[in-house]
Amino acid sequence: AAYYWLPKMTGKMLSPTIGRIHFWWMFIAFNSTFFPLFIVGLLNMPRRVSSYDPALVGLNRWVTVSAYFLFGSMVLFAANLIYSWFFVARPALANPWHARSLEWQVPTPVPARNFERVPLVVAGPYDYGIPNARPVADLGGMVGATGGG
Repeated sequence: AAYYWLPKMTGKMLSPTIGRIHFWWMFIAFNSTFFPLFIVGLLNMPRRVSSYDPALVGLNRWVTVSAYFLFGSMVLFAANLIYSWFFVARPALANPWHARSLEWQVPTPVPARNFERVPLVVAGPYDYGIPNARPVADLGGMVGATGGG
């Protein structure tokens, strides 16, 4: 959700390359951390105990190391934020995902008073494949540049 919404909130895009690395690192680390916990639970180890069953120490150590890798993926996300906002600062398009929902039809970042009146929704958000599809809403009197979608 952060990669999806931060361009709308801040007007800056995160690095897609670092984002892909972050996704796969976090996906592998998350599953490597929590899947073994299911196995440990199936082997009847109770939660919240001060000592582990000696037969399960290896699995619990694996979970601990994997949790550190999971934390590392979060550090990479924070590094992506800092890198993308302060060093590269690539401006976000008004609608970088080509979404048709109403929130992506306004400028990025959204101005404080973006409509003079409530927009009238005139089309569905899922008309992606229809050539020359109607705009999703009549934004009538939007303050600032148009967002498009």
